[in-house]
Amino acid sequence: MNEKLFKVIIDGAQQTHKSRLFCELLQKQLVSFGVETVQFQDATVKLQIWGSYRQSNTMKFSPLYYKGTSVVLLVFDVGKLETLRMCPLYIQQIRSECSKNVQIMLIGQQFSEIRQVSVDEATVFAEMNKMTYAEVNYVGDQKNQET
Repeated sequence: MNEKLFKVIIDGAQQTHKSRLFCELLQKQLVSFGVETVQFQDATVKLQIWGSYRQSNTMKFSPLYYKGTSVVLLVFDVGKLETLRMCPLYIQQIRSECSKNVQIMLIGQQFSEIRQVSVDEATVFAEMNKMTYAEVNYVGDQKNQET
């Protein structure tokens, strides 16, 4: 059986609940690195999932942090327009530090009924930046109160 390894980074502005998405993907408590193994067709796929917990929105990571990255999940909060407006800075850094084949997926997270970014607006932004777009909705989720 084939085994493939993909490095996945979760990135985005402060206050976008990246750690929540990280914990959901790994089904674990808050950590900054984890491995999830999944079966896909005839291969075992190992995802190295790295969280990016920046000390500030302008702090740059070392090129070594991005080395070998296959996928970046770029997270913003649909209830905070400014977090989407900061995404071009992250996209620029990701594209300058990662290989040209890196796949970036824009993830909008919703934690309240308040929405400042529409699905259409986020989709257009993602398409303009050659990314796919998905949303995670935590409204009404009991765990939402913990983040």
